[in-house]
Amino acid sequence: MEVIEAGLKCLQGKGIVNSISLKEGEEKFRERAAAVLKYGAAAVVMAFDEKGQAATFEDRIRICERLTGFWSTRLGFRRKTLSSTRIF
Repeated sequence: MEVIEAGLKCLQGKGIVNSISLKEGEEKFRERAAAVLKYGAAAVVMAFDEKGQAATFEDRIRICERLTGFWSTRLGFRRKTLSSTRIF
């Protein structure tokens, strides 16, 4: 986390954090996502959770819905500012 925030503090313009996920749990994800929001950066969010990479279509939907809900409900991002790439 310290590395992400240190990098965001030094940037001029808008940064992109590549990548964050739920792999290490919701608390770590919340910290990283809050730093992204605080510094006005964009984030590449990977479809991983505590169980691993989203390998099936059902896993992708479950994890991405969880991530989208997290960003919009807990962090206050407007849903229309969130975008995703579909990989089938």
